[in-house]
Amino acid sequence: MNKTCLLTNRSLPVACREPAALAEGQPGEGREKGGFHVERLDAYKVAREVLVASVEVSKGWPQGWSDLRDQLKRAASSAMLNLAEGAGLARGSKAKARHFQIALGSAGEVAAALDAAAALGLSPAPQLEETRRLCCRLGALLGGLLRSVSRQQMASRRSSSSRAGAASASGR
Repeated sequence: MNKTCLLTNRSLPVACREPAALAEGQPGEGREKGGFHVERLDAYKVAREVLVASVEVSKGWPQGWSDLRDQLKRAASSAMLNLAEGAGLARGSKAKARHFQIALGSAGEVAAALDAAAALGLSPAPQLEETRRLCCRLGALLGGLLRSVSRQQMASRRSSSSRAGAASASGR
């Protein structure tokens, strides 16, 4: 399956394409074929596109702006990597929520770096706007994942307190 980048409309590098088992939708075969659950998440796919688009958009920046370019790339990779690490943790865990929060903060940092580049005229406005749009979509998806973890944590607490109440009632 040939995937294209939303920003450049060019074919994505092989590393940015879905593993064959996931692209074909074969349940349970992701890890055996080298894939992980996180690769199925829309948020991860968008985070990967944000990373690729961030590198592309910053390629033409003048040499004096290498610090902003490096920070943009670090923030984009941090969003992707923290999302992946959080996705691999236990449902509803505090660590899972923390990794998603870090990923969301990194996505905000990407947006700020893109805003700085726009203010300084470092890249064509349409290219920056498209990358920022991807970044905003990532932020929305990460927000949804955080809400999901929060609901799981609340459900777990309710379940624990109802079990504790039932245990104390039966001990009377």
